[in-house]
Amino acid sequence: MGRATAGAAGVVLLGALVTGCSGDDVDPSEVSAWMNAEERAVESGLGQMSSRVGPGDGPAQPGNGITVDFEAPLQVAGVRLSCFGEDTLTFLVEVTRDTGGLSQTTGVEHDVACGEGAQLAEVPEPKVTAVRVDAYGAEHDGAWHAVILGQ
Repeated sequence: MGRATAGAAGVVLLGALVTGCSGDDVDPSEVSAWMNAEERAVESGLGQMSSRVGPGDGPAQPGNGITVDFEAPLQVAGVRLSCFGEDTLTFLVEVTRDTGGLSQTTGVEHDVACGEGAQLAEVPEPKVTAVRVDAYGAEHDGAWHAVILGQ
């Protein structure tokens, strides 16, 4: 997976591609076209990330996935989650915040029905130094996309 850093004044664009198991029922070019369209459609946000997903991908584990780090704590309103196809994916959204010189990470899982459009995932701590996202549960090859929304 990938890792990115975002400055308080800048926006990071991160597109990571991780190959899943290939299925006969999904055209890989359709998945790629969806990922490109999602990345281009973002007008604002503190950062975005995406990845391919497939039936062979195991459950998301804390600490795995794609991370956007911020140089200083930022106010985050939530994370907009979307995915390709008709599967339902389980997203793990983790946020890290600094508390008295220590980093504390909390995570929440969100089930997203891909065919129903994007879903807003609220974050448990709005002032964060990092956001990490991963997804699993695909029955077919596909992809997911996440946009970190500022306040």
